[in-house]
Amino acid sequence: MCIDSECEVSETQYPGRGEMPRNSHYESLSAPTNSDIKNLMEEKFNILEESVKFNSDIMNEIKQKFDKLLLENHKLKKENEDIKTRVKRLEQEIEKLREIMMSFKKQKNLIMFEMATEDITRTNVLKVLLKCDLDVTENDFDIQVLPSKNSRKPTLVKFDKPEKCFGKIQT
Repeated sequence: MCIDSECEVSETQYPGRGEMPRNSHYESLSAPTNSDIKNLMEEKFNILEESVKFNSDIMNEIKQKFDKLLLENHKLKKENEDIKTRVKRLEQEIEKLREIMMSFKKQKNLIMFEMATEDITRTNVLKVLLKCDLDVTENDFDIQVLPSKNSRKPTLVKFDKPEKCFGKIQT
């Protein structure tokens, strides 16, 4: 900002307006009349008015851009909160699944119900286990028919290596 009288306003500062008149014919008059002073004041006032309008236009553009950025920022904050909530929920679900898988890993037994006593063979139990997508062979388990009053007795399937049958579980 210029304070002294040598400061000039260039075309780049006020595009389309030219320089402010510093050495106009009014200033060169030795005894200006009231009309000369009035014209000089109007000239300077017009320049000031154009400058204020120019600054006002710039401020309006800045405000519009700022408002758009605020709106976008608000949307991004909301989206970020939604994502954080979903991630937290998914982490909780993963932890629950991990606990379930760990309990399967620690468990060496499986009880099968509703097989007719005459159908309880290693081959038939293997077929059921394979239908359940377990990675087993006949050598990976033992079976035992549990006592029951029902004609369909529960079958205990005891796995030698449950982690092999149920897959590798990451902890």
